[in-house]
Amino acid sequence: MKRLLHNLAPALILIVMAAAGWLLYRQLQGYNWKDLHEAWQELPAWRIWAALTLTVISYIVLIGYDFLAVRSIGHPLPLRKIAFGSFIGFSISYTFGALLGGTSVRYRMYSSWGLTTIEILRLIVTVGTTFWLGVFALGGVLFIIDPFEIPDELDSLHLPFRTILPLGLALLGLTAAYFVIVAAWRKPLKVRGQDVRLPGVRMSAAQIGVAALDFAVAALCLYVLLPEDMPMSYSRFLAVYMLAWVAVVVTHVPGGLAVFDLVIISLCPESRRDSVAVALATYRVIYYLLPTFIALPMFLLHEATVRDSATNRLVKRLFGESTWTGDAASDAPPPPPIPSENAPPPG
Repeated sequence: MKRLLHNLAPALILIVMAAAGWLLYRQLQGYNWKDLHEAWQELPAWRIWAALTLTVISYIVLIGYDFLAVRSIGHPLPLRKIAFGSFIGFSISYTFGALLGGTSVRYRMYSSWGLTTIEILRLIVTVGTTFWLGVFALGGVLFIIDPFEIPDELDSLHLPFRTILPLGLALLGLTAAYFVIVAAWRKPLKVRGQDVRLPGVRMSAAQIGVAALDFAVAALCLYVLLPEDMPMSYSRFLAVYMLAWVAVVVTHVPGGLAVFDLVIISLCPESRRDSVAVALATYRVIYYLLPTFIALPMFLLHEATVRDSATNRLVKRLFGESTWTGDAASDAPPPPPIPSENAPPPG
């Protein structure tokens, strides 16, 4: 049954993506595409450069997820490899989803660097926990400070709330409960015969700090692409951005395709939705697709240096036995098989 659900998961994600795309199409079908094109041409170049700069900053902040995870398991992996794994892991995960790419890619890289299966599982769980703590803590605070109603356009998503205030209270309640557990539970857990300790209060606070900064910078990257006359402050937009991520998490759509856009557009002023649609398209290219185009060749290059990998064997056939003797090949034996356990998405 577990294997059947695992095999059906990609199909379910494609169904959700198609449904969300149809909802977004309905949301935008009343717009004039000529107006959208004109709005694209009117987008100032400095806003695009600002978004590119903030994207670089955001992916640097994302290294904190993997850095905290590696340090929590006590592995002495150098920062350069952590940064490499973080960039490729998040880039591919944001575009193809944690289930379809991010988790497997992380496992492949970290196993080639000598981490055991249990260590990698703990790392992936910690990365996912950091993401969830950021959503709960930052979203909870914003939803309570500046609550707003959920528009009727989002009824098709069947969100289980009509205003974000109770959602904010629930998220902060979950955050508080998590801190109580990590503060009170001192005994290690047994996982396949190994002792696994829960992160302490200080580590959990650091996780919230990294994730909150990540969301704040990523939201600012989109905010700078919005029109200047948008009647929405950054703090309100950050709350809208977090609500969009909550909807993405609930639907498990890779990269938030369509669902994320639908929430943002629905909560923006109706008179500026054409410019918002252009900003979202530009944001998706800059923040998701461009890093993915950079990460995929980097991952293939890494694979070419991993001894006995399919890519390494192909390179040897094409260019000779001694062409690739890279860093990854000498660090560890061939990676163990990918585990079947499921882990939370890294975001």
